[in-house]
Order: sequence, then structure tokens, then C-alpha cells
Amino acid sequence: MAAEPSHTKPEGFKNSVQRINVPGLPGISNAFLWKTSETPSKDGNTKPNFDGTERIGDRINGFVCSGGTNFFIQDLAPGAEIPMHRSNTIDYIIVISGTIVSTSPEKPEEDFRLTAGDVLVRKANSHGWKNIGPEWVRWACIIVDAKPVVLNGQTLVEGFM
Repeated sequence: MAAEPSHTKPEGFKNSVQRINVPGLPGISNAFLWKTSETPSKDGNTKPNFDGTERIGDRINGFVCSGGTNFFIQDLAPGAEIPMHRSNTIDYIIVISGTIVSTSPEKPEEDFRLTAGDVLVRKANSHGWKNIGPEWVRWACIIVDAKPVVLNGQTLVEGFM
């Protein structure tokens, strides 16, 4: 497996973000930057030493905060995949480095090959990720909770497939 990416940081920069590997999914690590428990947020920085990274999401392995948001960085090793899943969220994805494919079984014609600088908005549909390049992929993602999708009178279930 390729070495983890190194990113140049400005002089004096301190990396206080804890990287978390995803159990059962090799080649994936996350850095949770900030979570809110509701929108609009009432985080007024009124609590001493409050850190939005300490919140735990309550759905999809901690990635989704019911009624709130999650902002994180995700790294994916060459050849690694994130299995197909659905969440009742709107996901704003910004690719920082590498090449990744976002797949959707519902609309394969909407599979996207993304490279550094590309942006994708995913709206509560089933999707997966695969690093098709020789280098690690890094992207930023902002997840906003959304109402469940109802299709033909059926509420679509979120989770890994």
C-alpha cells in the first residue's frame, strides 16, 4: 500500500485534528473538523473550551448528526473503496488531491470521475467511492442532514448496502 500523503503546512501550523481509521474499511482515514447538532446552529462559542470535533454523529457510523452538520476531511488509499451506502443528507464534496470515482447504482450514467478542484453535490442517493489512481485521494466533505426520501410512497432506508 502506498505511503500516506504528506501535505505541506505553513510554518507554525499545529495539527490538532485527530485522524481516525474506519474499522472494517482498510485504506480510509478521516479527520472530523467540526459538527453541529442542529441547523441553524446555536454554537455561539459561549462554553469555555468547547470543541465541535467532540460531538458524535448518531447515524451512519457517526458521520451524520441528526438535524445538524458534519465537516470532515477523508483520505482514501490507492485501490481502496467505500461501499455503496445511502444517507438522508446533502453532501458537498470538494476534491483536494488525487482521482476518485463516485458511483450510483440507481443512475450509473451519473458515475463521476473527480480530480483535484472538482466539486460534487450528492443528494440522499445511494453511492460509493473508489480511488482509481496511483496516489492517495483527499477530499473535504460537508454533510447536512435532510428529510428522508420518499419514493412511490416508500421511505428509503439509509445505511450501507
